[in-house]
Amino acid sequence: MKVIALKGDLTEQLISQLREALLDRTDIELRIDSPGGSKELKDEALSIMEKITDDEFTITGVVMGEASSSAFMMLQCCTIRKALPSATLMFHPLQVSVPQGVYVMGGETAADPYEPEYLAFLGELSARTNLPEDTLWRWGSDERIFTAEEALQHHFIDEIVRP
Repeated sequence: MKVIALKGDLTEQLISQLREALLDRTDIELRIDSPGGSKELKDEALSIMEKITDDEFTITGVVMGEASSSAFMMLQCCTIRKALPSATLMFHPLQVSVPQGVYVMGGETAADPYEPEYLAFLGELSARTNLPEDTLWRWGSDERIFTAEEALQHHFIDEIVRP
């Protein structure tokens, strides 16, 4: 098992480590203490993580401190999700820079100011947690912070682990 630490903002170094794990064809323990990071790096990380799990390798995400924004989304893509008792988790909508109702690619209008990717994420999170999408939407919009115990109750993590 390869251990990869996500401490601080998402970086190119993390992307390189994920790529290396994909090439090594090995299970990963992703130790998270991060406020998130850029959408581009998050998208790249999630793409690599999907390939790893598609190859039937396990990614175990362990929140060591904070898993917010993009880091929360990465945690939710892990096969197994754990957190230390003192961990906190938070997610929020990914806003589009296009104002509502403005023409966008493909001849459609931006029906709401949030990325379709975030709406799809809420659907997947709802399916995994059995929580209604509107509840998840409200919590995300409020940028609610969850303790490890609350995250366990709401199925954002699978277990609380002791250091």
